[in-house]
Amino acid sequence: MYYSGTIIQMAGFNDDQTAIFFSSLVALTNMIFTIVGMSLIDRVGRRKLLISTLIGCVLGLFMLGMSFYSMVIYFFSSDLKGNFLFDFLSDGRFLNQARLRLVHLVRNVYFG
Repeated sequence: MYYSGTIIQMAGFNDDQTAIFFSSLVALTNMIFTIVGMSLIDRVGRRKLLISTLIGCVLGLFMLGMSFYSMVIYFFSSDLKGNFLFDFLSDGRFLNQARLRLVHLVRNVYFG
């Protein structure tokens, strides 16, 4: 939280007020979900709460990575043809297998 204004400015928001606004928004989100987590920890349990937030973090990081990946494909698509990673990730079977594993994990955690 202390360096979030600087990080937001480094991301391209050069105006100080905009950086402070987004920094405050990050801090508010942190506070809200800390309160939500504290209220859920006794009712849901630590293990289920940890696993569900871990799944959320993994999905968020996966979406962030795919957004960067799609930017690379958009800007450098002619240079990536024949690349093993490009061919592997552009195949739909990879995403279906990841989705099925995630559904299986969630089903085992909550209902198993």
